[in-house]
Amino acid sequence: MKTFRVLVLGRNFLFAHIDGKSEAVRPTGFYTTRFVTADDATAAEYQVMAAIRADEKLRSALRNPRTDPPIMVAEELEEVPSIPDDASESYVFFTGKGAERPRDITLAAFPDDAPEDIKEAATRRYGKTGKATPPQGSSESKKDRRGDA
Repeated sequence: MKTFRVLVLGRNFLFAHIDGKSEAVRPTGFYTTRFVTADDATAAEYQVMAAIRADEKLRSALRNPRTDPPIMVAEELEEVPSIPDDASESYVFFTGKGAERPRDITLAAFPDDAPEDIKEAATRRYGKTGKATPPQGSSESKKDRRGDA
């Protein structure tokens, strides 16, 4: 068994935010770092994602409809010598830019065991999966127009 550190980015988690006396549901993102022991990197990633999905506090706060699921991606995954003594399972939440769902469905990674109706609804809403098209005005799309690709 090996020990892994996995940095996870969560996006499009719809949570109720209370501002004074009013409550509004807004897209929220988070980062969390988890440490696990597993046979390989793939098993470590699966184990971390399953643990986050099973987090009852996180699940009970969600306001997402089934057709607009939250998204999680392992941003970094590395083998480490051991689990640090001060390792925690905390989250760093944020709102605003980057907290909402990606514009292109190809940026959203669905787990293999995601329900087919969720994948189908997302595909209907955002288009077929395939090569991601950079948003207009991005540096990649400007480079392609110049022919520097």
